[in-house]
Amino acid sequence: MGIEVVLLLIIVTYGGNFLLYTFFKKKREIQGMEKLAIIFGINMLILLLDSALIVMAVLIEKGAAS
Repeated sequence: MGIEVVLLLIIVTYGGNFLLYTFFKKKREIQGMEKLAIIFGINMLILLLDSALIVMAVLIEKGAAS
C-alpha cells in the first residue's frame, strides 16, 4: 500500500504544478508578485492535500492490519 500512496502523491504534486504552469503560459498579464503568490498558494494547497492523503493511508493501513 505504501508505494501506491507515494505514486499517487507524486502524480498529484507534479500534475498540479503542470496544470499551473500551463495556466501561466496562456495568461501573459499576470506578473511578478501576483504570480508568485498564486504559485505558493497552489503549492501549499497541494502539500495540505498530500498530508491528508498520507494520514488517511496510515489510518487505513493500521485499520486493515488489526
